[in-house]
Amino acid sequence: LVLQKDDGRHFTARAEAMLAKFTAAFEAYPSTKAGIAARYYAAAALALLGRPAEAATRYQEVADRAGAGDFYGRMARLGVVEANAQAKQYDQAISAAQAPKEPHT
Repeated sequence: LVLQKDDGRHFTARAEAMLAKFTAAFEAYPSTKAGIAARYYAAAALALLGRPAEAATRYQEVADRAGAGDFYGRMARLGVVEANAQAKQYDQAISAAQAPKEPHT
């Protein structure tokens, strides 16, 4: 998920538009690979928009749905840590980083 910051309004509008599209996709297909990917990218968009608490929730949903054996599941675990750190919820970020990992399948 890459957006160039050309000006604040344009950047925010594009990120909000992407968030809406990703949200529609993961709501329509919540348990499919595409739906899990869309939920992951929605979390990334929320983080870009400065909404880290919402991003952490979405990342955790991805981790729970995808599992540790899936690329998005592993990346979402990192996203939870990053979003909590962005929100200055350092204890939660540390706990998420230290949480036991499921074995890869």
